[in-house]
Order: sequence, then structure tokens, then C-alpha cells
Amino acid sequence: MAYRQHDLAMEPFLAYTLTIADVQMRSVPVIDTSRYAAELRESGVEPRQADGMARALNDELAGRVLTKADLDERLLPIQHELTELGTRLDAMDVKFETKFDALDGKFETKFDALDKKGETRAR
Repeated sequence: MAYRQHDLAMEPFLAYTLTIADVQMRSVPVIDTSRYAAELRESGVEPRQADGMARALNDELAGRVLTKADLDERLLPIQHELTELGTRLDAMDVKFETKFDALDGKFETKFDALDKKGETRAR
């Protein structure tokens, strides 16, 4: 299915939506139309009417209901972005740790030098 990309400044979950053509091209029924029609026939609805009602209900729901596959597909771009974000955060963490360790080393060197000066002056 194709997605129409909206303004990416919006919440990530709203950035991608199904197009009307995608919903209309859905090949998987939303409901089990044969079982639904059979239940209608068992309740006394004439077979032609039961079949028509089942198809009509499925067609109506297909335009309004997202399936698990639709949701999984809609989440793929978001999952990809989250993975990239995690990778970038890991890289930033490594840089931070490296810089922090370097600063920590400089401070220790300076404090050691100050301690030696203080000991020298105290004698």
C-alpha cells in the first residue's frame, strides 16, 4: 500500500495515512462474509438477501476499518525512524562518554597539580 506523506512536523503517528485507493483495493475481507451470510440464513433471512447483506457490510467496513496488516505496514516508517534515532543516540552517548572521560582526566591532572602545590607550600 502506498502512503501519502503529510506534514512531518505533525506527530509521527499522523504523518502517514492510507489513501482512499488503498482502502478500496483491499483484497482481504474485513469479516468472514460466508460465515456471516450463513448465520443470517440460519436466522431465517433468504439466501440472496443474506449474501447481499454480508457483501454490503464487508464493503462498508472495508472503507473504515484498518486490519492488523494495515497497522503493521503503517508502523514500518515509524519503526525505521525510531531505529535510526536509537543509532544516533548511541553515537551521541559514545561521543559524550569520550569527551566526559577526557575532561575528567584533565580535571584530575589539574587537581593533582593543585594538591602538589598545596603540599609544597604547606611544608
